[in-house]
Amino acid sequence: MDGAKGRYLKLYEEIATKAQQLGQPEPTLVAVSKTFGPEAIAELYEAGCRDFGENRLHEFSPKAASLPNDIRWHFVGQLQSRKAKDVIGIAHMVHSLDRTSLATAMSHQAQKQGVVQQCLLQVNIGQEPQKGGLLPEDLASFARQLLSLEGIVPMGLMCLPPADEDPRPHFRRLRQLCSQLHEDGLLAARELSMGMSSDYAIAMEEGSTMLRVGSHIFGDRS
Repeated sequence: MDGAKGRYLKLYEEIATKAQQLGQPEPTLVAVSKTFGPEAIAELYEAGCRDFGENRLHEFSPKAASLPNDIRWHFVGQLQSRKAKDVIGIAHMVHSLDRTSLATAMSHQAQKQGVVQQCLLQVNIGQEPQKGGLLPEDLASFARQLLSLEGIVPMGLMCLPPADEDPRPHFRRLRQLCSQLHEDGLLAARELSMGMSSDYAIAMEEGSTMLRVGSHIFGDRS
């Protein structure tokens, strides 16, 4: 079977087999559909995929409005505080919470809409100056601030390791941080959004619960 549908089904089986070998639950496979149209998403939906990732609001909003409402949308890009209203209540999970102003805006919108928004704290695990995300040493204090904000629930952590480094130690570090924060009562769960097309197998070995895979499913982006 060719095309995105065939690649998705093949990858899904590979992930299921590896999870069984590792003796752990299958991670959620988030098909990162940015730059691809509703037709491509609909094809994967027919194959059974329900989790899709978007990182641009101008694509996310019309796709969410036009596609089946049982899709679980994951917003995986940087989000401006003033744009929180366009994501809250629509996204199943926001993967990129990394600053107080955004947390406050998300909390305000969630309360206004009467919803509870699940989110992940984005961690700048490689401490790269050009990337967003919280530094590891700032995680605990930031997570404590969230305890006083209603309407948002931090479920775990997300990271994007440095492109030119072995991702394994970074994934391992994220897992350790997540476990400690959960034990301290600062996270509601131990979700780990880590691993993409090039390193999802390593991420699984280090305990990933969410894989964000784009090109390995949809092909190269134009």
